[in-house]
Amino acid sequence: MSFLKNIAESIQQNRAIQHLVFWFAIMLIAIPKRLLDIEMPFLISFVGDVCLIIPQILASYFTAYIIFSKLLLKRKYLISILLLIVSAYVVSVIGRIIIVYIGEPLVRVAPFEQESFVEILVDIRYLALAYVIDIYTIVFVFLFVKYFKNYKDVKEKELASKSEKVAAELKTLKAQLNPHFLFNTLNNIYVLSLENSPKAPKSIEKLSKILDHVLYRCN
Repeated sequence: MSFLKNIAESIQQNRAIQHLVFWFAIMLIAIPKRLLDIEMPFLISFVGDVCLIIPQILASYFTAYIIFSKLLLKRKYLISILLLIVSAYVVSVIGRIIIVYIGEPLVRVAPFEQESFVEILVDIRYLALAYVIDIYTIVFVFLFVKYFKNYKDVKEKELASKSEKVAAELKTLKAQLNPHFLFNTLNNIYVLSLENSPKAPKSIEKLSKILDHVLYRCN
């Protein structure tokens, strides 16, 4: 359990590892779906998913860190929409090129015809239907996870700040109360000792235990 806890803490503290875990999880989630797809062999589907991961990564980071963070949050709506459309077209073309020239040669038996770069560039309808949806479904998942984590981090920082504030206030309060308490208690014990009261030793013992608890045992 401690080993798993250490791994979880390492992941939580390292952003690069968090991103790697996210993309690895995306690949794993797609496997059961492909295994249940009886219309297309698993190998072909898996190679297609691997080829698409590159445009999905590009689209996710560009959308999250450029369009959303740099433009949309600053209310630059027109340029955000234009960049979103252009980037969707570009990453779709990249995805199609990777599949045609890298993925298909791995799973198809030669010889076979391949689309030219020009054919890929001008077939906007096919790019939109076959690539934009698959790519930007993952982009929306990435955005959801990113902003949910950001929201969680902000809340944790607020909670930590409140806890530190309460701890500081408590420390200040203890610093104010302890001298008064100690002075009054010692004064009472002094009065008991003058009267030779049998309560004096017991009172000293109790004061000793209280000081031990306050100074060394409690937080």
